[in-house]
Order: sequence, then C-alpha cells, then structure tokens
Amino acid sequence: MSKFSLKTMTIGSAAAMALALAPAAAVAAPVSDNNAGSVATWPTGCDDYQVGNGWEARCTGGTGKYQAIVYCVPYGGGQTVIRSSAWNHAPNLARVYCPSLTYATSGGINTTPDP
Repeated sequence: MSKFSLKTMTIGSAAAMALALAPAAAVAAPVSDNNAGSVATWPTGCDDYQVGNGWEARCTGGTGKYQAIVYCVPYGGGQTVIRSSAWNHAPNLARVYCPSLTYATSGGINTTPDP
C-alpha cells in the first residue's frame, strides 16, 4: 500500500467517525465568498515527503493553493528554523530546503482554498 493510500484511509476513517458522532448542527456547509457567491475549493490528492535536506509537496487536483514546509534544526543547537515554499497550484511541485548548517527534522504541507 502506498503512503498516499494509507493517509487517505486514515483521514477517511477519522472523518467518518467525526461525522457519525457530531450533532447535525455541527456539520459545516462549504465555505463561500459572500461577495462573489461562489464556493471556495481546496486542493485535492495532496502528498508530502522529505527529500534530502528539504521537503516536497504536490496536489493533483482542486483549485486551491499549497506550499511545502520544512522544520530545520541547527547542527550546533539553537532555535528551529521554519521555511516554506512559494504558493503553488496543482499539479506543480512545491519544494523547500533547509539553510546551511541545519538539517530537516520534519515537514508538511499547508493548503488554502481559492475563493
């Protein structure tokens, strides 16, 4: 099973459980822009992973934006450095690297809808 499938199955199960236990009023409608009357859409089919001393993220569909984020720790100790890539639209690859004298400890993907 691929990394993507495992994430999708885990998120799907958690979402199903939350919807089953939530009162009817707690289920939210899609986010909309009141001025334009259109429904905002999020990027879909997203995955992220470590590549060397950085992080990559890609989404395969949807119209929202996304960026890769990486957390970097200095070799000599000190405060964690957080870096993020430029915003991207599907299917472009978002990539970000740690600065010199630091190493990647974790990372992820940040997503936002397009109105």
